[in-house]
Amino acid sequence: MLRRMKAKHCVAIIGIVASTSSMSAVELVGEDESSVTSIDLPQSFQSLPTRVDTLVSEETVRTTQILAPDDFKAAEDKALKYPPITESENRVEVPNDWRLKRKVRQASLPQLVHNFKPSRSDQEYTALKLNIDTSTASAVVVKHQQLLYPQLLTDSYARNGQQSLWSGSELANQALNELQWQLFELSLAGADPQFSTWLALSRSSTDLEHLERIASDASLGLSHYYQQLQAAPYASQMSLQALRDVRFDAPSIGLSLPETSAAMLSQLHEQAILSNQVTQRFRSEISRLIEDHVAESWPRIDTKPMLKPGADDSRIVLIREQLARLGFEASDVQMGSYYDKELSLQVRQFQREHGLKEDGVIGPQTIRWLNRSPLYRARIVARNQLRMQLFGTIDPLVDQALLVNLPGYELEYVSPVQDDFRSRVIVGRESRQTPLLKGQISSIVLNPPWHVPSTLVEKDLLPKVRHNPNYIVDKHYELLSYDGKKVAPQSVDIEALKERGEFPYRMRQRPGPWNALGAFKFHFDNNQAIFLHDTSSPRLFNKDQRNLSSGCIRVEQADLLAGLLLEQRGIRAKRKDEYLMSGDTKWLSLKQTTPVYFLYLTAWIDEQSNITYRDDIYLYDNDLSYSSELSQLIIGFQSASVTSDKVNKVDF
Repeated sequence: MLRRMKAKHCVAIIGIVASTSSMSAVELVGEDESSVTSIDLPQSFQSLPTRVDTLVSEETVRTTQILAPDDFKAAEDKALKYPPITESENRVEVPNDWRLKRKVRQASLPQLVHNFKPSRSDQEYTALKLNIDTSTASAVVVKHQQLLYPQLLTDSYARNGQQSLWSGSELANQALNELQWQLFELSLAGADPQFSTWLALSRSSTDLEHLERIASDASLGLSHYYQQLQAAPYASQMSLQALRDVRFDAPSIGLSLPETSAAMLSQLHEQAILSNQVTQRFRSEISRLIEDHVAESWPRIDTKPMLKPGADDSRIVLIREQLARLGFEASDVQMGSYYDKELSLQVRQFQREHGLKEDGVIGPQTIRWLNRSPLYRARIVARNQLRMQLFGTIDPLVDQALLVNLPGYELEYVSPVQDDFRSRVIVGRESRQTPLLKGQISSIVLNPPWHVPSTLVEKDLLPKVRHNPNYIVDKHYELLSYDGKKVAPQSVDIEALKERGEFPYRMRQRPGPWNALGAFKFHFDNNQAIFLHDTSSPRLFNKDQRNLSSGCIRVEQADLLAGLLLEQRGIRAKRKDEYLMSGDTKWLSLKQTTPVYFLYLTAWIDEQSNITYRDDIYLYDNDLSYSSELSQLIIGFQSASVTSDKVNKVDF
């Protein structure tokens, strides 16, 4: 069968599945559909065991050669000199389909510091197989890729006596499978297109010597890439800006290949950082989502009008189908377009899993998440898997920490000697984003004054002062000159300030129930004047979208958190309350500083092994709607057989 693709400024690389026909071809179709190139392929290409579809960006076209069928093998042999490989690759059969059903649960932060404890179903993962019609032939145009690490490859194989790392044993098969999974996950996450190229080449190769060089080159590239990611600033890691900054031509440290397949597999597992159960759960979800993406299109649901239980609307039929495809138990299809109680329970669970108001009302926010395609979700999962991997390399031995997940609007305190503690939080609005910081909480301030940053004075307070001359007194602010002297508010000429458009004072809000910081401030050193604190407006915690502050983190359960941290200093609740009742500002240094991390996780695994999603509030993942090489590569994806010990095989 002839496969046609439309491509703009790109070259198509399409792998082939087993076919009964004697010849296949590919058409490269220009953007205007006027320029068509057809390439026939010889019988030898009909036997390729897998199918790979990918697009190569304009940057890599210069290294691409589209060869005539008769010339391909000769050109390949001439271009690459491979180490000798004597044994063939083993293959593992993939069992039948299964679909993981979600469990009803309360969403919460991932247990990043603790060992992930899988539920029983996690230990029983079986195949998540993607069905591909192998009776239909697709064509192949093979990209000829120059190796990035030729000298390192030569040196490494000289050391191990030219032994194969990627074929000839079950450990080699496992190593190759793990390598290809990591290439695929980085491709999904939006890393350099080179990973998609390596993956396509490793999957489409029928020559074991060719596979050996490509896989080893990719392994070195992975190690080099992770070296740079782990050396990137924390904010760049958590936002994944680091993905755009990494270069394969950057200097490397101690880059080399392990000498055996077993050592290679061990190195790949170490690069993955996360526990085996967490990795398999992420891969299981990615497999399910990609399977759904390839199987059929994802229709969009109109956002208006809102739907409440009891409504009768044609969109209800589609909503039932979408929820079933997302892994929720199928509702009674006989109810058709009627919004019944059973469907309302599923909608509430869906809302809970996506951080939405759990009211059963199907409004714009709920429908927006229902309209998120499986491919979008798969890429979100891959990006957050990478964020967790990078986080795991920062302080691998940490056992006590404050974790603040900004998109989740939640704080978690984990400690080996105290029960875990959670609290809702309010984070910075989109125009005043909370920066991605890490630090050490060194002290707690009781009854803190609020020294208002000059930018907030100018943007927020000064317009109110000009509108209401009594605002300073009414809100318990003090005026200070820049040399620290108090200035009586009555002495300030408000009319003159309006004319000059400037405010030559600093503002400080006195401690008390009116204070914006509330009763507690959790101090840690940073150059952006960001900290955690209590609040005088607790009603805002009832909102489901809580990116409302000017950058600092407001903690709903600040009193309980302060009590937990102060216990290590021997200050009990009674003494803490006495300090508060005095009304005086009290700085209390902690005997042991507590690490604090501002995370940016828009998807994670909860304690019941379900994937929870959140909005990308600062648009760090905003480019996911644009597909690259990956957009066609996944068409050939076949999911793995997943067990608690390993993924046996991934077919593309």
